[in-house]
Amino acid sequence: MGFRTILKSYQKNPLKVWKRLRSDKCELRKNLSPSLIEDFRGRVAANAQYRVHQGETVYILCTGPSIRDIEVEPLVGKTLISVSHFAQHPACGRLRPRYHFLAANHSPFGADHYERYIRSLAEWNWNFTCFFGYAPYAHSILNYFASHGTPAFDYSYYRTDLNHFRIPASYLLPRAWDFTKTIPPSNTVLVQAIQFAVFAGASRIVLLGCDHDYLHHFGSGGIPHFYEADKGHDDTEHLKGINTERWFQILANRWETYRRMREYCDARGVRILNATTGSKLDVFPMMNPRDIA
Repeated sequence: MGFRTILKSYQKNPLKVWKRLRSDKCELRKNLSPSLIEDFRGRVAANAQYRVHQGETVYILCTGPSIRDIEVEPLVGKTLISVSHFAQHPACGRLRPRYHFLAANHSPFGADHYERYIRSLAEWNWNFTCFFGYAPYAHSILNYFASHGTPAFDYSYYRTDLNHFRIPASYLLPRAWDFTKTIPPSNTVLVQAIQFAVFAGASRIVLLGCDHDYLHHFGSGGIPHFYEADKGHDDTEHLKGINTERWFQILANRWETYRRMREYCDARGVRILNATTGSKLDVFPMMNPRDIA
């Protein structure tokens, strides 16, 4: 993230860091048109326009299996942020999320992954903005737009740290929450959705469909969602390369990230509540979904 982090990583593995920096420069300076780069930077800088939800409650709709059974009517007309393949939810057209978040694409997910997302979002017939995550991966959203064109619906970007370092303590810094700047990366799009809700001015954030019961499915080859794998994306191939030790490292890092985020929000009077039935994410206070009014 910062210079010190890059320096430490360079000392440990200079070739790896150098390759990352070079690959990013190559993508930004050689593979993309100047107009696409200018548009990207302009949209990130213009994200300040979304700071219009001061003091509101914002609801984040995730894709865990529990989201199948949410009570729809209490959420209609609320400020909603959906993530990933929530477009597959049968009540999506009734809920009409105001914002939608997609993570930066990484191997083994390629262009077909973006095509599926964009095809679903193109069917939304209400006012919404999609935020595409950008990191300098081979299958980045900018590379996809360069070859396939940009979508007709409203969209913006959020830019994650160039070197993809994951440092939970960085979420204690105000800059980490500024969507007009480069923000820290994470291994779940929920983190960026929470960051955006805070950036937009929310005083209360309610999580739904955030099951986070990964350990219940450890060794099963995939993480279950409310939709079938062929309707969204199949994690099986991606997760094959993650051994037990790495899984625990990822989950420990993720839980620490949530804790740091809670600390940052608590200090600023922002409450994050988890209204997911059966959720294993215990960092945030639990809320009965029936209390949503």
